[in-house]
Amino acid sequence: MSISADSSAPAAASGPVAPSDRRGALVFGLEALALLALLGLAMLGAERILLGYPARLGPMVSGFPTDRVLELQRAPGEIVFFGDSVVQTMALGDADPRLLPDMLAGEIDEPVLRISQAATGAQMHAAWLRYAARLSPPPRAVIIPINLRSFSPHWERNPGWVFDDVAAMIDHPLYARLGSVLEWDWGRPTDEAFAATPVFVNGIEVGTVATLDDVAAGWAPSADVRRSRYLVRYASDIERSRRIVGFRDLVAEANASRFPVILYLTPVDVDAIEDNVDQATYAAVQANLAVLRAALATTRWPSVDLSASVREADFDHPIGDPHEHMKWGGRMICARALADAVREAGVGMPAPPPTLDAGTEADAGPSEDAATEADADTEAEAEAADSVTAN
Repeated sequence: MSISADSSAPAAASGPVAPSDRRGALVFGLEALALLALLGLAMLGAERILLGYPARLGPMVSGFPTDRVLELQRAPGEIVFFGDSVVQTMALGDADPRLLPDMLAGEIDEPVLRISQAATGAQMHAAWLRYAARLSPPPRAVIIPINLRSFSPHWERNPGWVFDDVAAMIDHPLYARLGSVLEWDWGRPTDEAFAATPVFVNGIEVGTVATLDDVAAGWAPSADVRRSRYLVRYASDIERSRRIVGFRDLVAEANASRFPVILYLTPVDVDAIEDNVDQATYAAVQANLAVLRAALATTRWPSVDLSASVREADFDHPIGDPHEHMKWGGRMICARALADAVREAGVGMPAPPPTLDAGTEADAGPSEDAATEADADTEAEAEAADSVTAN
């Protein structure tokens, strides 16, 4: 018994598509692209209006850093200091309670505007630099720190310290807001993914962020945890960090700037690092610093390498929880070095000449009395520093 096909069933579509159908699909596609292009241009136009009137329109866009934008706009033509928590902290008992930007202002006798946010890095600073370049008039100069620890998995992968969305908001507030509405993660890992992030030193996986940093151990951990914290925060292979690309982009932005952009390496506690890790790990820290120095050497503006300029006694961190906050002595070292760089860039007042007491004549060289006075001053400063350290 044979089974024949039902002649009443509709025949399957076959054969070439009619030219008119192809033209219709092409026209529809072009119309859709044109509509998307018009919407994109409209959003760009709306962004320009928003950025032109941030006081009125900025609060309408959730996540837009209105306050800091207004600070920049209210201080046109000033020296601007972008930074992380290092530039907005002091130590309890400091003999000089001024923050680093204020110390710099005192050294150059010029106002310095601080725009800072804890845990930010090169990508955020590059976004602020681009925004500052659009101001009229632009800043007289911009100063930006580069913090070695910001390239570590401990910092870069911390979900609470990922600010890619804010950096995008500075450049394109409406597009960035749309990304957030569509639940784009901006490279922000989950807490579980952060904890499981592998850590590599000299190309070898040595553990995860959770096992090496061990947050539950607190500020006074065991010697093993203390050593591993220095390792994960400073010795992890810097070339694996996605932020190294952002840093190199920042250097390129600085080189393209029409006003001086002074980049400097933030001091790190190299003394404590050397005391707490083995020689191979310490060599990895130095290799990481060498990568940053090499990129910094390509800038056309004055730059400052302060990475190893501050001794352990002038840092303000528990031995078991290393970071880069400094006491007043460390901040003063940085302020004076940055003041020299600002002057080298042709900005700020020149350094004042040494003053002589009334009736004193300058001679060809220092006298024994002058040397004795200098030694006394040095001893007084050392005693003041020891007092601050004790506090």
